[in-house]
Amino acid sequence: MGKGGNVGAARPLKLGACGQSERDPTTVCQVAKLKDELPTKKQLKDAVPPHCFERDSLASLALVVRDGVIIGAIGYLGWQLPTENLGLAGYALWNAYWFAMGTALTGWWVLAHECGHRGFSANNYINDSVGWVLHSLLLVPYFSWQYSHAKHHAKTNHMLDGETHVPPSRTWRKQHAGVHRMVGDDAFAIWELVSHLLFGWPMYIAFNATGARRTPEGVRHTSIPDHFRPSSKLFPAHGAWANRVIASTFGVVLVLVGLWLAGEEYTHTKIGMMYWPSYLWTNFWLVMYTWLQHTDEDLPHFGEDEWTWVRGALCTIDRPYHGFDWMHHHIGSTHVTHHLFSNLPCYHAQEATAALKAYLEPRGLYNFDGQPWPIAAWNVGKKCHYMGDIKGVCFWRCLSKDRVERKAERAAKKEKRAELAECRAEWLSPSLVLILALVLALTFYGGRSLCAAVEACLKQTLLVTSKRARGLRVSYAAVLSGCGRAVAQPDLTLSSTNETQPIVSKPRIQSQPRDRVSPRLVNPGTQQRSFATHMPPPHTCPLEAGAQRLPLASVSRPAPVPLAARSNSECCLT
Repeated sequence: MGKGGNVGAARPLKLGACGQSERDPTTVCQVAKLKDELPTKKQLKDAVPPHCFERDSLASLALVVRDGVIIGAIGYLGWQLPTENLGLAGYALWNAYWFAMGTALTGWWVLAHECGHRGFSANNYINDSVGWVLHSLLLVPYFSWQYSHAKHHAKTNHMLDGETHVPPSRTWRKQHAGVHRMVGDDAFAIWELVSHLLFGWPMYIAFNATGARRTPEGVRHTSIPDHFRPSSKLFPAHGAWANRVIASTFGVVLVLVGLWLAGEEYTHTKIGMMYWPSYLWTNFWLVMYTWLQHTDEDLPHFGEDEWTWVRGALCTIDRPYHGFDWMHHHIGSTHVTHHLFSNLPCYHAQEATAALKAYLEPRGLYNFDGQPWPIAAWNVGKKCHYMGDIKGVCFWRCLSKDRVERKAERAAKKEKRAELAECRAEWLSPSLVLILALVLALTFYGGRSLCAAVEACLKQTLLVTSKRARGLRVSYAAVLSGCGRAVAQPDLTLSSTNETQPIVSKPRIQSQPRDRVSPRLVNPGTQQRSFATHMPPPHTCPLEAGAQRLPLASVSRPAPVPLAARSNSECCLT
């Protein structure tokens, strides 16, 4: 899209997400960077000569007659073509007729479009009468379309309230990314062109495809808004448009009935071949203009927080259509002017465009793309698929660039992981050797100290328990065997006498050198006492250095004292 009227200016195009600064600032539409600094509508109108806004009904009707003569001449030639036993030449002639007739009928379509904007005549009765007849002949519900198209001009390039060719969002990407990956970039671009140019217009008027996301009341659509029912959510809820919607639908039905009756008279094959393929070519041109004049990968759309009327209207592109431009009343090459002043007559549009270009070009606000329209259509179908968001300043994204970006991201992540692994390998190997050495050292040397501490704690606990629970048999040999030692079972039974032994309060373990593991009991006072009755003497403890280790199975257990042989004091304690 050349800026400032640079016809055919070639430049690299960059694709960025919504509002991101990664886009090339020399190729992005200048309107995307400006908001409050844009000129007002009055300033724009003052740049156009006043006589360009004057409407002449006779001049407009003369254009209707001019197009009618061309349509009649093409129709007369087409009527002479055979419908049976067609050879290659017959099919070629029919295809030439369909294209020529569809192109000529687009001239009538544009004039009816002028009537809908009140740019055909100063008399609204003339506008609505001519517009209703011409659009009905092309199966367009005139008044219904008049309402939705006025909304298209009132909310141009608005992501929520705009009409016709409102860009899809990321939901569309999720639905179509798999198809694009399967068929490839070029095949998907062909499908985009076919789906838009062949099915786009019927899908729009019947199902609101690419239409607004919200109702006139600002509520998200929950039903399918069409152009044929007065109750459709496409129209305001107050019902003021109901009668006009009915009149629009009646006009379309009337033409369909006329085609059926003509088919009954002249055969349906003849009428079908004369009308329907040409009708599809007219839809092709209609969608082509609307699509290309508002779509380019460097042309932004706006969320509700960024949109203004001037900003949206200036985000329109003028493109040359050469010989077709004359037949279609310069609707494609003067589209910027048409969106700024929709009621300006088409026969003054070229003069007004020249004046606006002189005003907007120095400010970088005039958008023109001089490349041929087939190439422009191919680029749009290949590069303009969806928007990354519906808020802020939104730019077009394409599925092929998404795939490239995702591959680049994955490659960057893989490279980063490889670098991290390499860094870990540099310091991890010597560190692991050091850590393993420390673990082995602690295990070998610290394990002996740990077993000794466990033995000492168990021994001290058994001593206290034996003093407070006389006659209770406790064996700690199984626990000590975990440290690799076998000990003889100590005699924890009371002696046959009833002598009560004093209980030593809170004995503590005195630390011993590493060559002596067995603890000694130290009285808090000066007196030391060994409980020979209840514990083996120190020189018989198997934990002493040089003591003989006995297998656990060979340890003899003393016979328990019968309950009847115990004294009363012993029974009570037990």
